[in-house]
Amino acid sequence: MFSFVVRGDAGGHGAQTQYRRWRSLHALPGLWWFRWQIVAQTDEGFEFGWIVGNRLVPARALPPCSQHPCIEASRDVPSVRTLIDFAKRKYVVWTVGSDGKYAVTWTDLRFWRELEWPYRAEVVLDPQFNVLEHHIGWHKRAWQYPYV
Repeated sequence: MFSFVVRGDAGGHGAQTQYRRWRSLHALPGLWWFRWQIVAQTDEGFEFGWIVGNRLVPARALPPCSQHPCIEASRDVPSVRTLIDFAKRKYVVWTVGSDGKYAVTWTDLRFWRELEWPYRAEVVLDPQFNVLEHHIGWHKRAWQYPYV
């Protein structure tokens, strides 16, 4: 584990700011060499932001993944298996609709854009956790970041 300390104009107060201890950190370059997108895994979940020049600009934090039987039921779906095998920072969320169907979304947090996740696997399950539909792919326009 390590912690990240920002000196100087952190938070606009000119004081030193300390962030949570990170278990792991992914830094992905942007279009400019001085701007990097980061995803940090902490004991409290995940934190997102940018390194711009020598400043850390926090953007958002996510809690750890919740557990539910629908998540376990979706693990063996081929599109989810593909994402799990590829992803460095897996994250899963689930919702239940008014019709009782579960929507489970798996994503790789490295590829966040404007606080959403364009690369994901989505699974729809019935109330008995049978798979109704699933797909994996990019949910963005070709000209939108990340440029893959």
